[in-house]
Amino acid sequence: DLAGVAQPRLVRGLTGHCRDDFEAVGNLVAKALRDCGWGGVNQKWISVQDKSGHGGSRTYKVTCEKGNPPSVALHSRSEAATSDPIAEPRMEVAAQLFASAGLAPTRLAQGGD
Repeated sequence: DLAGVAQPRLVRGLTGHCRDDFEAVGNLVAKALRDCGWGGVNQKWISVQDKSGHGGSRTYKVTCEKGNPPSVALHSRSEAATSDPIAEPRMEVAAQLFASAGLAPTRLAQGGD
């Protein structure tokens, strides 16, 4: 049951960044979360680490001590992953279910263009 689960903020216009440009990744997170605890965060305060495995998608740990929360995960999906009509909706629902059961953090924002 997803009743009462906070819905993530929908963001648009932030895709198409170079996934090897950590400054752009940090800016993406700061923009996406500016109304969710990262307002007023200076780019110089942001640290980005690539925590990806060996698939085509990327996972980053983005940290800013002045952000709330101070660390977030950013999942940048590969074109193959986002074009699958089943995988993405299934992952969205799974993330919400796990968060509602206290088994995973709440998804703060999501979107694609």
